[in-house]
Amino acid sequence: MGESSTATTTPPRPPRARLIWAFSFSLVLVGGLLALLAERSGGPPGRINVLVLTAAFIAADLVIVRIYHDAHSHAFSLGEAVLVIGLLTARPAVMLVAQIVSLFIVLRFVRHVPLVKIVFNVGNTAAAEMAAACVFRMVGDGHVTHVRTWVAAVVAVSVYAALGALAVSGVIAVSRGALRLKSIGRMAAYGEATALGNGILALIGATLASLSWALAAFVLVPLSVLVVAYRGYINQRRRYETLDFLYQATIALHEAPNLDDGLISVLEHAREAMRVQFAQAVLFTSAGEAVTSIAALDPGRQVSMSPLGVGVADACREALDHLRGATILDRKTSSHRRLLEAMHTRMGVAVPLVTDGTVAGLLVVGERVSELSPFGSEEAKLVTLLANQVNVALERGALERSLSQLIELERKLTHQAHHDPLTGLANRTLLQDRLLQALAEPDATHAVLIIDLDDFKTVN
Repeated sequence: MGESSTATTTPPRPPRARLIWAFSFSLVLVGGLLALLAERSGGPPGRINVLVLTAAFIAADLVIVRIYHDAHSHAFSLGEAVLVIGLLTARPAVMLVAQIVSLFIVLRFVRHVPLVKIVFNVGNTAAAEMAAACVFRMVGDGHVTHVRTWVAAVVAVSVYAALGALAVSGVIAVSRGALRLKSIGRMAAYGEATALGNGILALIGATLASLSWALAAFVLVPLSVLVVAYRGYINQRRRYETLDFLYQATIALHEAPNLDDGLISVLEHAREAMRVQFAQAVLFTSAGEAVTSIAALDPGRQVSMSPLGVGVADACREALDHLRGATILDRKTSSHRRLLEAMHTRMGVAVPLVTDGTVAGLLVVGERVSELSPFGSEEAKLVTLLANQVNVALERGALERSLSQLIELERKLTHQAHHDPLTGLANRTLLQDRLLQALAEPDATHAVLIIDLDDFKTVN
């Protein structure tokens, strides 16, 4: 019962979960119907093996490119390039099987995403891919060197990207209960640009391959340049984000009026910068109790310096016994698994909080907002930087408390030295001090009033 009163022990239940499942299954159904329509639309027979196409889709899904814009990130793969190859060389049913198998392998065994996300991604991709196949077979003639085929392929990948963006926006709207047109436009723009670039690159490669396989190898040159340029951009971006993250964390902690406000502010900043569902700090008091502050995407989970349930506190203590610096939590490790279950998250990064050489608590960030990739060394470094800032703030807070205690102690000692302990009235020492101060004032007139209380000495 004690745990149910804290936000950390309440599972973050996705709103309208049944609607999300229904939406995902409807996409699967639409994909199946479009596959039947595409198969009946005629077209050239397939010339590529389903295993080869599956391997190509897996390779494309493993190479993810992230484009960052403000606080948003957009992930893209080379799937559109493989899609164009499939449109040119495979039957729709073969394409559908290859795509479903590749998605399941990557999402289930590489990225370990929940089942609902797997179903949604399979349905989304199947519906968009089969719609693209229908458009391609209705418009194109199957000859890669014909302009008509190029136009058909370009229109097909454009439809593929547009439907994918609409499906993602739709499931977000179902989940959050609100439709954000600005986000849809931005997502569609990035998706269309990436899809057209990948599709045209695949068309160039296919056209060259139809003339000579040796010519197709030249397509690797611009691809290599793009990969190198992207890696350089990512490295520079990470350096900038790390510096900005450190600066913002320092400002949030040191400009806050008190430690409580500073801690929740820096946790919120960390949550936004790392694009996670929550960032949580657990602190242990000298009496052995645990308090927590949480910055969460779900406003219902957000708390500031609130008591922590016994179960979650015990899971944190057990995890701290095994943590050595920033650690990517792994469900295969029992202490990690218990902590993840206590905080109701599938993935996370944890780091001990240490002040004066003593473990004072635990810092945890968990559950990416939209990205499918697991946490890595870059996230561990950012969490370490955040923990260092929190450690400094905790030590500063302890120092401020010590100074406040010293000032309060000095005030009490001064009061005791100048007042009678029984009555609280000023004593002779204070009288003498006040008289000396009064006599030191130039050109001042002074008077002394003496009051005698009968029998006062019998009680004092």
